[in-house]
Amino acid sequence: MKKLSILVLVSLLLFTACPLSPFPGSLKKAKPDLVITHIGLSGNVYCSIANKGLADAGPSTCKLIINGETVAYRIVDSIPKGAEYGQDAFSWAGTCVNGYGLEDTIQVVADVYYQVDEANEENNTYTTNGHCKPY
Repeated sequence: MKKLSILVLVSLLLFTACPLSPFPGSLKKAKPDLVITHIGLSGNVYCSIANKGLADAGPSTCKLIINGETVAYRIVDSIPKGAEYGQDAFSWAGTCVNGYGLEDTIQVVADVYYQVDEANEENNTYTTNGHCKPY
């Protein structure tokens, strides 16, 4: 009986010290999290995309929407965890939907085709209003 008690105690100590859980899916895999951090206007529409997740993100596609109309797509290279893809990541120099000088709703969507398995797929859109300035 004493051997059994010691075996149970040792098993219990090993089980609680082990970081692995016997329950499937209880350990979450580190994932990237792509977020549009900035949209800027100066002749073009620029945006910055950050990877705020815990893993590197592979290549993906982002989309530019002006006043509800998709006007352009851009392929974005891989972004390491904690890094930001600079403001030249996406630019567009087309004619603004509402015309020069009128305020437009400008929206950029990261990872539009869900190419990157992210920790949060709900935070990929950034919207701002501004005066789009075509060439």
